[in-house]
Amino acid sequence: MPVGYLSWDKKSEVAFFEYESKFLERGLDIAPLTMSINSPRSRKLIPWTGDKDKLYMGLPPMIADSLHDKWGHSLYRAWLRDNHISAKNVSPVDHLSFIGSRALGALEYEPAQKLGDDSVFSVEVEHLYEFAKQETTESNCGG
Repeated sequence: MPVGYLSWDKKSEVAFFEYESKFLERGLDIAPLTMSINSPRSRKLIPWTGDKDKLYMGLPPMIADSLHDKWGHSLYRAWLRDNHISAKNVSPVDHLSFIGSRALGALEYEPAQKLGDDSVFSVEVEHLYEFAKQETTESNCGG
């Protein structure tokens, strides 16, 4: 079920998240300490603003929890490099779209609209395994 909508503001370099009204009606408070559905902000459908702290990368706290750890992030950056994609052109929201259903936790991310050729972002688990194994070997050898 859709939980909400996330967008990236390039100018301010933060994301904005707004709960889906039908999700709020279900009463599932999935982030009671940081982004409660019972807060006036959520009830009035006022977007939650991302946190610029390095830990959150401009994402709201509940959303930032879906990002991978330092190791997973280094693999993602290596994948960008190997696919000739500039990390400067990729926002944390793009990163979450790439992660899709493989995010940490229960949330899944999908773009609101189709983005180009699907084959660009097809992910094969065996290829990722081999890629991670290669990156591990190179980083242990100082390469």
